[in-house]
Order: sequence, then C-alpha cells, then structure tokens
Amino acid sequence: MVNKNNLSSPLYQFSKGFNKGFTLIELMVTISIAGIIAAIALPNLNVFLVDTRVENQLSEVHRLLITARNTAINTGLNTTVCPLDTSTMTCTNDWEGEISVFTNSSDTTNKLDDNDILIKTKEAIDNSDVFKISNNGAIVYAATGRTINATANKFTYCPKDYAEKSNGIDISTSGRTYIGTLNSSNKYVDRNSAAFTCVVSP
Repeated sequence: MVNKNNLSSPLYQFSKGFNKGFTLIELMVTISIAGIIAAIALPNLNVFLVDTRVENQLSEVHRLLITARNTAINTGLNTTVCPLDTSTMTCTNDWEGEISVFTNSSDTTNKLDDNDILIKTKEAIDNSDVFKISNNGAIVYAATGRTINATANKFTYCPKDYAEKSNGIDISTSGRTYIGTLNSSNKYVDRNSAAFTCVVSP
C-alpha cells in the first residue's frame, strides 16, 4: 500500500517528472536540429577527408622518390621507380597501381630481374582517383642523384569529384622533388606557379 505522505516528497515528484520522458514535439525539434547540424557539417567533413587522402598519397610517393634517389647515390646503381607488371616484371604506365622502387644494374629496360633488388613498394590507390605523370615511362635515378630523364617530370593527383583539390609533385632533372603549394586562390601550384590540373579520359 502506497503511503500518501510519500506522494508529496521531493524524491517522488522528481521520479514522477523523470518518467514522463520526451514529448513528441521535443523529439521532432531535436531531430530537426541534428539534421541541420549534419547538413552543415557533412560537406566540410568530405572536403577534409579528400584533403587528407591527397596529402597522404603524395607524401607516400614523395618518400618513395627520396628513397630511390638515396639508394642510387649510396649504391652507385641506377634505381628505378615505376608501376610493375607482375607477369613480366617490366614497367608500365599504370601509376594508380602498385609502385615499386628497385635497383637496375644489368640493363636499361627497367625490368626487375634476378640481378636487381626490390627496395620498396607503395600500395595501389584503392578508389577512383587519378594519378598521372607528365612524361610516360619510369623515373630512373643515376648514381649522381640526378634523373636520367632529359626533361623534368611532374606527377598530378586528382581526387574523384574534387578536381579543384588536385595537387602534385615536381621532379627536377637534378633529382630533387617538390610537393605543390597552395596559392592565394586556394589552388595547388608547381614551382612555376602553374596549377596542377587533371585531364580525365572519358
């Protein structure tokens, strides 16, 4: 039997009010506010994730190129950077695929054979982003640290649906590499202040 004296106690009144929960209107208002916040925050979150992805991919490639150059200088052997066809162990132009660094001591055909040493690899890009090089073919560092390519080269990374976030890496004939920098127009540019742009094949 309920003691009537307890019905007016502060503890009972608090418990009674707590058990009421939310009204339907309060719940609808809360959901509406959460939806507005999500609508505002989601685009910014997507841009942040794209920026992070581009930065991470370019940093990996940059480290790969530095490793190749240092290997060539330290070993005195030509060192190649390229995507490899695993069936023939020869270089391809599929830069969105796995990229390898290996010493290339026995020939100049950029083929990984039994006399060469595989130094490092970078995993393939696992989405639909585009990653291209301005001059097709492998990048090969000589023992001097310079590239054997006659002209400078440039990588461009273009994230899917966010072409304005394209960035890249300059590779000079001296062998040095430079990641793009952000200009006053919020575009990533190379050392000549030219914006990195992607041309995506249909």
